[in-house]
Amino acid sequence: MSKENEKNKALSEWGMFCVVLLLTTVFLIVDAKFLRAESKDGKVKEPGWQSTQEDAQEIIESTPDKSAQENYGEGQEQEREYTQETSGEQAQETSGEQARETSGEQAQEDTRETSGEQAQEDTQEASGEETSEADRETQSPQETQPEFTQAPEGYFDDALFIGDSRTVGLSEYGGIEGADFYATTGMSVYNIDSEKVRLGDKGVISFENLITQYSYGKIYLMLGINELGYDKDETVNEYKALVERLRQAQPEAIIFVEANLHVSAKRSSQDAIYNNQNINYINDNISVLADNENIFYIDVNKLFDDEDGNLRADTTMDETHVLGRYYKQWADWLAENAIVK
Repeated sequence: MSKENEKNKALSEWGMFCVVLLLTTVFLIVDAKFLRAESKDGKVKEPGWQSTQEDAQEIIESTPDKSAQENYGEGQEQEREYTQETSGEQAQETSGEQARETSGEQAQEDTRETSGEQAQEDTQEASGEETSEADRETQSPQETQPEFTQAPEGYFDDALFIGDSRTVGLSEYGGIEGADFYATTGMSVYNIDSEKVRLGDKGVISFENLITQYSYGKIYLMLGINELGYDKDETVNEYKALVERLRQAQPEAIIFVEANLHVSAKRSSQDAIYNNQNINYINDNISVLADNENIFYIDVNKLFDDEDGNLRADTTMDETHVLGRYYKQWADWLAENAIVK
């Protein structure tokens, strides 16, 4: 190879090296120019090809190798295409991500709103149902608690007591004045119409005549122990019929359904008929007759029972009736548990 050719080859290689060096420098300048750098006044300059192109053109024009200029032109065009493609893809990706984020945020917001609205509706519905149920319970007479109070003076003047030997004891030892006592030792729901009782100036009178010829403001009813030898369910039905009969004959009267007194633990454990299990069966089934408006259930056993629900041994001599001095406590308890309308 001639020296002239070797010289040209060396120059060509040197030119190529310079082109590569210049292109690298240009790319660095272009990349720097495209960054969103802040200006001195704090504003962000928008990247553009014009300023970058002018800076690079000055560098290229100062280079004597024309091939470097041509190569720069090709590189410039490729860089422009690459940047435009990249910018477009990034824009699409950014737009897609923003759309997804916006969609996700909107979906979450919609879900929260929908969930909140649904929860609010469910709460309102549940609250409405609970309120309606509470209203029904409040309006149901069986669920309301009776408002017992201390009886005013003369409260028993228009009262009628109906019962067996326990009510007889109440009339003799309780000290209740002004009331009528239609009671005998053997009275029951089965023989109440066949019994006749002397009632002061009313003379000897039957039950039917008494409830149809005279009016009472309160009626106290305690029957059930003499009936324990009968079928218990039949006794309950007869008792219900008697209460309804009183309700029809004395529509203005307050009816007090009294629980039957218990017997002692000794008798209850030894007697197959007159025991507290049977007494409780009768009491439980007549208690449901109370509507707490005109009919009230009262249970005086709390005065005389022991911790096991038996008549206390110290209150009785015959295991069945309380001693005379306890009837006054019974009467006082009735006065403390009055219904005043």
